[in-house]
Amino acid sequence: MYTADLAVEVLCGLIEGLKTKAATLVGHGVGNHVNIIAALKRPDLVERLIIASGAPWYQGDHDGVSGGFSEEFMKFWQERMSQRSITSAQAYSDLGEYLYYKKPHPALAHYSFEQAFEWPLYVFKSYTSDMRALDLRNAAAALSRPTLVLHGRHDKKQRYGGGVYFARHIPGARFVTFEESAHMIMLEEMGRFTDEVAKFAYEQLQSSAEAKRRITA
Repeated sequence: MYTADLAVEVLCGLIEGLKTKAATLVGHGVGNHVNIIAALKRPDLVERLIIASGAPWYQGDHDGVSGGFSEEFMKFWQERMSQRSITSAQAYSDLGEYLYYKKPHPALAHYSFEQAFEWPLYVFKSYTSDMRALDLRNAAAALSRPTLVLHGRHDKKQRYGGGVYFARHIPGARFVTFEESAHMIMLEEMGRFTDEVAKFAYEQLQSSAEAKRRITA
């Protein structure tokens, strides 16, 4: 079975195997769940988090917040997953309307679908089935790592409210709204996405350096 716990185990093993310092984990969509669980289970391996287009839960509304996958998207996706003979290309053929705020260039749309095809459907079904039970609302308040939350204002897949919830409940989190994006903020506003990530990393490095100077002073 492909589960979140298995993904966390593999991720932590990778970081340990690299024999490097604690990592900055950048997640997108449901990938954020794996990074957050890793940060809670192995804080020694995770230095900071960047949460892009995510929510603390899988779907629906909680605490009066519309976050996670929308009912509209789940209906769209379940219709495709219920067809046993469906191919990956068919399953993802109409996904673009949930990924982008504006119609993407054909080359960009092709790139997104190429990424999607990296997931065998049986792996995707197993992984997302396990994700349905996850609820990281309590975990958000327990995160002790510097966190940057990034979300597209027009995200109809992982809705904007999920990002707002993370920002309000993760101690010290910084929140950035991408006004011209839906789910794929790193592609629709690539320059700004890169700038925000770089600025966050630089400020955290500066903060760490200052803290070390104070300790040794």
